[in-house]
Amino acid sequence: MECAVVWLQFICIEKNSTKDLDVILDDIIKHLLPARTFEACYPSLDKILSILLSSQDDVTELFSLSKFLPFLDLFQKESVKVEACKSILSAFRSTNEGSTRSPIAVSSFIYICKTLHNSVNALTNEDQKRDISELINYFISSVSYDRDFEEQLGFYVECRDAFSNLDSILFYLVQSVCCLAVQTLNITKGNHNKKSGSFVRGCVAYCYITIPSILCCFTRLDLYLLAGQVALLNSSLVQCDSLYKEALTLVGEVPPSLTGTDGRHYSTERRLIDWVSRYLSSLVYVPDNPAQQPLHIFRELCTAIESYKHWSSNGNLRVRGVLLSYLLSVGQPAFSFNIQNVDSNDKLYGQNKKYLAQVDELLETVLENIISYLDAIDRLAQESENVDELTRMAYLVVQGLDITQTNPNKLLTKVASLCYQANNNFSIIENHVVKSSVRWSMMLPALQKIQREMRTAPL
Repeated sequence: MECAVVWLQFICIEKNSTKDLDVILDDIIKHLLPARTFEACYPSLDKILSILLSSQDDVTELFSLSKFLPFLDLFQKESVKVEACKSILSAFRSTNEGSTRSPIAVSSFIYICKTLHNSVNALTNEDQKRDISELINYFISSVSYDRDFEEQLGFYVECRDAFSNLDSILFYLVQSVCCLAVQTLNITKGNHNKKSGSFVRGCVAYCYITIPSILCCFTRLDLYLLAGQVALLNSSLVQCDSLYKEALTLVGEVPPSLTGTDGRHYSTERRLIDWVSRYLSSLVYVPDNPAQQPLHIFRELCTAIESYKHWSSNGNLRVRGVLLSYLLSVGQPAFSFNIQNVDSNDKLYGQNKKYLAQVDELLETVLENIISYLDAIDRLAQESENVDELTRMAYLVVQGLDITQTNPNKLLTKVASLCYQANNNFSIIENHVVKSSVRWSMMLPALQKIQREMRTAPL
């Protein structure tokens, strides 16, 4: 083996002939394989692999050697083979400067990546999983078939089958397929033909099938939302509805806390509120299914929010504020922008009275829920984080005076009263309202009544 190492160094440095490399690798295999002599030669085999990797400007050239993969088969001890595969992928990551599409290189790398993937078990720690995922994801990102999107999607399907046990890889695959759908949208300039429309629906279906395999609930929530947004952009409204509804089934499964990278437990409440906010900001532009009642997905979201049993006082108030903001948005005569080839509810209903009555009914329900919740909390306004939330709530209520037919004075009175308890004045509301405006004149009687009840000087 020492002789083989020296000869290999000579060939790599002086000649670098692929034919000579194949000859010497074939000779090594013939000497070590029959009597399983390779089991005593792992250090030498590892050294040979290092020489091969360091001698190549492009690691993919090694796969043109007919004896390279049989040489790798000599690394039969699992721990040694895993390290060998890591070395190959690390060398590829450090030397690769472009995309890869050679069938031989792609299939060889999939074999190597699958060896790493299959080495993951219950005893593998998170750092090791992260390292393996990063190496495999780099390989996936390096494979590009340019504008042959169907071939690219086929490659992602193969990767999903091969690497189904690592969340990070599935997450990256779903993101990549979403990017593929958006690239298709850009090429068609938003107007799909029969072929491109079918391809995009195939991309969304890939996401719908893949996402449930991921363990982390928040990763699934984020990907359902992302895939739903991609479906909406591509005018695939049936798939958009399915993805948005599927996401809502997970809200009740969100645990009260998650363990961070530092080993500490963190509440999931803030992250869930952020997700609900992002969900509703895109739901505004999703048109209702004519076969369902108006805002049926929003109604399902309200039910899902109730299924999360870990709200704090501030969190409960914040998520109701997000619901209130959504309802005030969908009640506008026209949205700030529209999605190409999608008629959102502002165009679908066109200020239809029955639709607006449904919006007002929901708005009144949310307002009553907020009021009931505020009534049930002692000294809510004394907490600084709740004062901030009341500021946002006051702003939403003031905005609602122009948008909805529902009379929000009862909520305004409650919010203003709590604001006054916190600051001994109405500065929270005054910061959002010009005193000479119509809004101020509408609010003034309620504010004066609060002052009288609290025996303060008139405004």
